[in-house]
Formats: sequence, structure tokens, C-alpha cells
Amino acid sequence: MSRYRELYKELKEVLPFYKRTSQIAIEVCLYVIHSIGEDIEAKEGWSVFNKYYLRLSEKRVTAEHQRWLYMVRKYWHSYGSRFYWNRDLDDYMTHMERERIFTIEEGHIRINPSCQVSVERFLLFRNFLNSLPDEEEIKKEVYCEKIFYRNQEAFELNVESSSDELATLPAYREKKIYTIRQDKDWNMILAEMGGIFSHRPSIQLEILDGDELKLDGLRHVVGTLGSGKSTLKQALIYDAVKNEHLKIAVVENSISKLLELWMLLKQCGIQAIPFISTSSEEIYLREYLAACRGIREIKNSDEIAILSGNCILKAVAGDETEKYPCNRLLNEQSVPVVCPFFGACGHQFRIRELIDADIILITPQAIARSKVEKPIDNYNRSMYELLYDLMDLIIVDEADDIQQDFERSLMVTEHINREQESILVEIEKLYKKVEGCSVIKNDLYNFKQDFERMKSHLTLMERIFIKYHDIIEHYNNKNILINVLRDKVLKGFSYEKVLIDGKETSFEKLLLEYVKLTEGMYGITEEQLSNEIKTMLDFLFDFHWTGSYAEKKIEENSLALLKRYGVTYASDIKNKELQFQRYILLMLLVPFDVMLKRLVRLYSSVYFEMEGYSKSVRMFAGIREQMRHLVTEPCFGMLLGYKLEFKDHLLYIDALRYVGVGREMLLNWSGAKEELGKKGPGILCLSGTSLAPKSAHYHIAKKPDAILYGKPEGKIYMKFKPLADGKSYIRISGTNERQRKENLKKMIDKLADTLRACLSKSQYRKIMIICGSYQEAEEVCAKLRYHNFNAYFVNEDGAEKKNYMVYRKDIERFPVLSNYADILVVPLIVISRGFNILDEDGNSYFGTEFYLARPYMVPGNYANEIQMIHYQLDKIIDAVKKENKDYQNRMLAFRKACFAKFIHVTNITYWKSLNEEDREIMTWFILIQMKQAIGRLQRNGNESFVFLCDSAFCDGLQKQGTELSPSTSTIHSMEFLLESIMEDKATKILYQNFYEAICEMNREAERIYCNLQEEDE
Repeated sequence: MSRYRELYKELKEVLPFYKRTSQIAIEVCLYVIHSIGEDIEAKEGWSVFNKYYLRLSEKRVTAEHQRWLYMVRKYWHSYGSRFYWNRDLDDYMTHMERERIFTIEEGHIRINPSCQVSVERFLLFRNFLNSLPDEEEIKKEVYCEKIFYRNQEAFELNVESSSDELATLPAYREKKIYTIRQDKDWNMILAEMGGIFSHRPSIQLEILDGDELKLDGLRHVVGTLGSGKSTLKQALIYDAVKNEHLKIAVVENSISKLLELWMLLKQCGIQAIPFISTSSEEIYLREYLAACRGIREIKNSDEIAILSGNCILKAVAGDETEKYPCNRLLNEQSVPVVCPFFGACGHQFRIRELIDADIILITPQAIARSKVEKPIDNYNRSMYELLYDLMDLIIVDEADDIQQDFERSLMVTEHINREQESILVEIEKLYKKVEGCSVIKNDLYNFKQDFERMKSHLTLMERIFIKYHDIIEHYNNKNILINVLRDKVLKGFSYEKVLIDGKETSFEKLLLEYVKLTEGMYGITEEQLSNEIKTMLDFLFDFHWTGSYAEKKIEENSLALLKRYGVTYASDIKNKELQFQRYILLMLLVPFDVMLKRLVRLYSSVYFEMEGYSKSVRMFAGIREQMRHLVTEPCFGMLLGYKLEFKDHLLYIDALRYVGVGREMLLNWSGAKEELGKKGPGILCLSGTSLAPKSAHYHIAKKPDAILYGKPEGKIYMKFKPLADGKSYIRISGTNERQRKENLKKMIDKLADTLRACLSKSQYRKIMIICGSYQEAEEVCAKLRYHNFNAYFVNEDGAEKKNYMVYRKDIERFPVLSNYADILVVPLIVISRGFNILDEDGNSYFGTEFYLARPYMVPGNYANEIQMIHYQLDKIIDAVKKENKDYQNRMLAFRKACFAKFIHVTNITYWKSLNEEDREIMTWFILIQMKQAIGRLQRNGNESFVFLCDSAFCDGLQKQGTELSPSTSTIHSMEFLLESIMEDKATKILYQNFYEAICEMNREAERIYCNLQEEDE
């Protein structure tokens, strides 16, 4: 039994009158709030137990109280949620008053005068909180004589038990700090590394404050393309490990980069351990094998050893399933046990190596989703926490990219009902297994029934909404939050109090309670429903789920409900049809949400029943349980929303979930457990675009500590080249799908001669054409080949193989795979960073880029939208602290301000409609992606040629007499933005080359196109 469970058991023995453990937990939490002295309404007590409390409160919270807050987040994390807090608080208040030490007076937490033992119980709770372990070691039994697979027959193992203790990871290591001095002799370190490193250019690092840089806390080093960031990283690792004996983790944004670094370090005698999840390992191994040119290359590859492993127990047991049995082993008493072959297993080889590893190489995805299992780590830690505890230094390469990866890991979008890789496809696989069972009972029966109801309900929604043209126009590919939809429905109706069954009520009250069904992660159970809502559900859905009359019945019942409650349309509603359709959407989306959550809740238990091990639907798995207390909560509360797509007379639904502030995983990593007095590792961020002031997506909120200098970047020649179509210019960005497709074809027709001219001149090298999506890349490539160009396009990994196509993962091998083709068509988001596509001399294979579409933040991409709020969190916190004196009002105002900002950014549309703040954010979003993509042309100091063909880059050209300014021209907004930061030394070094190219392009554009406007006039 864990130490926490032992302590909790002792607490229950002292307080036997509490029937439920939640009543004890709530009382302990109320004691924490009372002890801190935060005078807050009881219903808002949840807000004390999130990471915003210390940032918003004026209370001087002692070290002891900070530790208590940490422990509540660790052991009772759900109490940071308003829903779960109030659910258990209400239950606590139903308990006999004389046995409760707290009561609620005028809404606030007060000591209960009827209880005579408050002092003794306060001491009891204080001892309990102070005794809770920071980390508790829970060992798994080693057992070798008889082992059971869950849901499989037992089998005998003729293996003698080993008395040797398995080595394990420690709870914590004291930190060593690496210091870089200005006069450090990097050349000596590179020479000591030998081989290719001895020929690397010298590292030129300027420390911006003082003569030395201690790598503790968060540190930030920036440098241009080719300045030697990779060389610095490798030399620093070598020196810190070999000479200073540090433990280091390196975060890389892809497995290919991770393995490349592993091979380089191995060449200079440094043994690093790549941490790759089983699923990623298998995927990457298949990709790697497919890229190998023959058996000799496979046999001689060290990477194969890293990506391959064998499971002895699977072979012994004759287990032919894909799932590894490591966590499915039980002894005869059904106690989980360690595999007897763990110490020799090839599958677990790299995990065992972690114990003595000086260097761990890992991706952000593995950090966010992985943990090291027992018996190697007996402390039940996420990788995020484990690296905090055991590493001295964490190097984060391409830090702005990693920051976004952390953000995206906590903002998940999952398909619900698409043909492949969707939630219902996974659920249906399990449903078919359940359907084949001879005996179906309890959860299996409920799961089967709910799935059948869900399929029928989806069919009903599709049949109704595909006819609702106003809904399609307003909500296609838009994010829908049920609470926001509810408010719009209420605003569009007029209603008063009415008597229903002799009781006074209103349509508003009814709708509020109806939507409350969706509260919490798993919604409200039927037992919690009022009779009014049960009647309403029966009233709405008293029809068979199939049949041609179903949708008509829904409309009739919905109209009858409005009439029953005396509801009419609001006087200011112009589109009554849209209002009614919106009302029907809400009526159907609520039961859809409830059914989906029920299915997901049942899925884990049914999967365990059928397969013998647990599996969750990733959409609802959220943050790893072991990591929740370390992650900053969602700034306006947990979000679960939906996005509808109407396509080819079908309805597709995606689920959106927002569970935390990902960037703070990086920015606050070095202090993630500071409440415990445990010093964290130094975090060193490296990048060339992580210094981007006022960028919501790329900027690392830490002033640079040092600048790397290197070979000058190749000169960029940029040209604005809009293509005329009659009296107007061809526009791609901001047009509808049909126009966009037609205009792209027109562009290629008009660009054909220019493309041939570029290919005929050696300085332009090969051509990369940038478009907006994989589908567009394929269509543009087909048009180019129609014009007899040797062109290929990039498609997403796993797509069906087609002629003249390369997969995203193979981009760096494009020259060889395409037999040195002339043109590659690629979506910008794919090529913006990370790929080095080189010729045989090490120069950039491509020298020219044509932008057919202006980059823009896709409306409805809620991960990008929420990052715009995260970027401004400190600003919002400062504002609410100035405007509100007490913590409760600050917290409520903070959430309200964040949600208002979210609604604002989700309504951002065209460039001309942006306010100044949004325009700066959007300009950085476009600028950084372009700068990173142009970087693919500049390797080894090569010059580059860039043509911007979409007239949307300069909207001002479309209308005569329009002044070209940031509000009318994206390219002028880039110039204006960069000009404002050129006084700063670091930003000037990073962006000077790009800024000069923009300025030259704009002056030329003004001369040519403004003169044309004057001539037309």
C-alpha cells in the first residue's frame, strides 16, 4: 500500500462518521483555504487549487502552505474544477452539522460553532498534509514461477527466481550547474571531440550580460541560420558530460533529428539514450526500413538496434498480438508483477539504460504522453517530472517549435465519425467484439446499446442539418461551444415566466438545466436530472430513432416546446429561420455530447473486459494523471467543443479539447516543483526564430542571454509578382474553395514562362512552389506537368501512393527519389522548418520559392487561436489585478477576460478587419513561417530568390488610390513591424537580412504598381 493510502486510511479511522472519502477530502481542502486565510465564497473554493492562485492573490502564502497547495493538486487534482468541487462540497454539506468542522454562512467558509473538535481536527489535518510524500516509492513484486496474462490462461515458466534486486531510478538528484564563460575555448573542445567536429567552424558566442552565463533557470540563446547552434549544442553536451559530469536531456522536434544527434554523439564517444515510445518506434522503424537501399545497409545500421527489440515473454507464451505484455502480468492473487525476463528483454533495453544514462534524447510528444514504468521507476512519474528530478540541464532545440508542440499536446482535435482514425471507428471495432459475445451483461450491454443509439442519432443529425442551409453557411468548419450556442439561442428568443404543471418556471431555466447535462468530463447522470428535464427529453425524443418521419417529428416537438413555454422570436431577430435552426442544433448537440461521453466512459472498462488491459480514447484521456499537478490549467476552464463539416451531403464532426497551457510546461519547467524546495534543471532554449516580439506563436518569453554568430546568411532577393487577370489581380487567400482552385490553375498558366526562365539560369537552382494544403499541392503539380514541367508534390505520410509524389517524411531525400526533378510543390506548414534538402556539394538543392498563396492563420484552428490568449496571460493578469482588489473577483474577472478574448480571436477573419494588436500577431505568424521556409534555400550561405504571387500580400493594389500601409498590405506590415525592432541588437542580427529584402521588394512594388494605378487613372 502506498504511503498516501496508509495516511488516508488512518484519517478515515479517526473520522469514521464520514461515509464517503470525498467528504474527508473536501474537509481537508476547506482547512487549507481557512488556514491560508483566503476569504472566498465556498462555491469558488476550487480556484485556490490551481496554478493561477499565487499569480492573482495578494496573500503572502508561506512555504508550508505552498507545499499544501501542491499536495492538493497532486492527490485531489479534480478539486481544481468548479464542477467536481461543488459536487463534493454539496455532498459534504448534507452531512450531520455537529460532525462537520466547517459550515457556510452567507456563502462563505466559516468554522462551525456546533462542532466542538475543530482544534484537534485542525492539528490532525496539518500533520496529515505535512506527512504526505513528495514522491512515494511503490515497488512491483518480482515473480517468476507462475504468471497470468489478463484474460488469458496461465502458463508455467521453468525459470528460477532471481534474488538480485533490479536497479531503479532515484527519487531526485542534486543539481550541478554548467557555466559558459565568454573566453571559453570551444576550439579545444571541438578538437577533443575529434572526427568531423575538429573541422567545424569556431563557435562565436556573445554573452549579453557579463562575462559568464550560468545555465540555471530558463536560458535563451539565439542565432541566425548557419550560426552554429547545432555545433554549440553538441560541444556543450560533450564538455558538460565528459568534463563536468552533468546529466543532460535534449529535446528534439522529430525522431529523425533525435537519431541523427545520437549517431553524432556516438562518434565522439558519448553514449546517449534515445527515449522513443513503442508506437513511435514501430512507425519509425517501418519508415527507416523502407528507406534502406538493401540488406547490407540494414545489417550495418546502428539505428536498427535502437528501433528494434524483442519480447522474450511473448515468444514463451505464444502471444501473437501486437500489444506488449509488460503491464498485463499478474500472480495467482491477481497482483501485478514484474516480468521475469525484464533484465534481458530487448524491448526494455533502452528503458534499463536510463538508470545510468548521462544523456537522454527525447521528443516533446514523448515528454507530454510518456512515463517510465515499474520496476525502473517506482515513483509513478511522467517523463516531464522525471527529467525535472534527475537531469542537471535540459537543452531544447528549435525552442519555438517545441513550445508549440507542448501547446498542441494540450489542445487536442480528434475526428469523431470520419472513415479512418476517428473515435467512433475505434469504438465500433470494440462494439463488433462485444456483439460477438454469447453473454452480454452490465457495462457490455450498456456500451452496445449506447453505440447503437449514437449511430442513429448521428444519422438523424445528418439528415436534418444537411437541409439547413443557414446552419451550413454559419457553422461549417466553425468551432461550436455548447454554452456559447445556448446563449445565442436564448438571446434570439423572447420569453417570460410561465406555469407548467402548477409550478412557475421559464424557458431560460429549462434551457440552462438542459445544457447542464454536458457539464463535467462525463456529464450528469440520469439520477441527477430533474423531473422537468426528464419530461423535456421524453417530449423531444418520443419517436423511433430511424424512419423517414424522424426529422419532421423533431421539428414539430421542438416547436411545440417553444409554444408550451410561451416563447417568441426576439424583436431584433432578422433571420428567424437561422434562429430556429440554431435552436434545433442545440437540442440535438446536447444528447450527442452526453452519449459520446457515456460511450467513452464505458470504452475503457469494456476494453479491459474484452482484452485484459486498459485503453482510453485519446481525446478524453487528457493529461497523464502523473502530470496534471504540474500543468497550468486552461485559462477559461476546460473546453470541450465541436466542429461540424458539411461535405458531399455528409456531416462530419470533430471534437476539440483544451486542457492546459502548454507553453508554460517549457517556460516554467525549471521551477515546476519549487513549492517543495526542490531545485529544477537548467533549461537552455536554442532557436533562430524564438525571439519574435509580439508573436503569439513563436516568441519565447525570455530575453536572449547570448547571441551566436556565424557565416553570413545568403542574400534574399524578394519580388512581389501579382498576376493580372483582366483588370484585376489573381487572389488566392480569402477566396472560396471553388474560386481558389480555379485561380491556382490560372496562376500556373501565367507563371509557366517565368518558371522556365528561372530553370534556365543556374543561380536560381531548383524551384519550390508553396501552396496552402496537400490537396492544392497535388492539383498544382498536375497543372505543372500539363505544362511539361518535371514536377513532384508532397503528400502527408500514410496517404495513398501516387505518381510524382513524395511523402513528407522523405522530403530531405527528394533529389534522389525524384531523380533530381526541377520543381517540388509543398504546403507551407510542411516546409517551414526542419528539412535540409541539399545537393551533392552540400548546398541547398532549391534556390527559388514561389508563394502561390499568402500564409494566414486558418479560421477554426482553435489551437492557434488559444495560443493568442496564452501569449497575453500576464497582461490579462496585470489588468485584472489593477481593476479588482480581492482574489475571488480577480479570478472570475480573469476567466471572463480570457473567454472574451477567445470569442474575439475565433471571430478574426480578413486582414482589413484586424485591429492593430491582432495585425501584429498575424504579421509575425506569416513572417516567421516565410523566414523559416526561405531558410531551406540558404544552407551553406546560398542566396535565394522569392516571388510572392498572391495579390492578397498587398490588398491595397486592388483599389485605386488606396494608401499602402500595414492595414492594406501584408508586405508593408512586415516592413513596419521589423523596422520597429531594428534598434535591438539581437533582433537586428536575426532579421536584418529579411528586413532588407522586404524593403527592397516594397520599394520596387510601389514604383511598378502604384505607377500603373496612376496611369489607369
